[in-house]
Amino acid sequence: MKRFPFIALILALTTINAASFGIVNFNTCVLESDYGKKEQESFEKLKSQMTTLVQDIETKLQAVSEKLNDPDQRDALSPEAEKQLHIEFQSLNDELNRYQNQFMQVMQQANMQIMQTMADKVAKASEVVAKERKLPLVLNKEMVFYYDEKDDVTDLVVKEMNKSFKSESKDNS
Repeated sequence: MKRFPFIALILALTTINAASFGIVNFNTCVLESDYGKKEQESFEKLKSQMTTLVQDIETKLQAVSEKLNDPDQRDALSPEAEKQLHIEFQSLNDELNRYQNQFMQVMQQANMQIMQTMADKVAKASEVVAKERKLPLVLNKEMVFYYDEKDDVTDLVVKEMNKSFKSESKDNS
């Protein structure tokens, strides 16, 4: 069952003139398009916020750890205060672990959402370019082992994405 789409693609490709399709570099579209830059900026902002939260907890944990590891400070504490410090240390450690797990989950979800959004944007722009250039097929560079550079339509796709981005930006203003 999993081979069927691949076999169908091979059969479709054999019926198409080899010089009549386009190749697009998805990574370039993500890195160079205005959509991609906006998504990267949002991702970095989210990453920075999450990193700040984790670093705050790490700083607090480090301070408590230093108190617990300093014999002079520990000797000055009552047994109950030392117990409280151990409880605080464990609580901060648990909180740090939760934040780190959340950080990873949020970053993975954000990345998946960005890739899905970008795939949609690249697909729409590729469709426009394909219609303009009368291409029956536009493939992601990652799907092919070799292609002639003349078949690369990445720059056209990025330009179309930027045109669409500017249009959407005007509509949202």
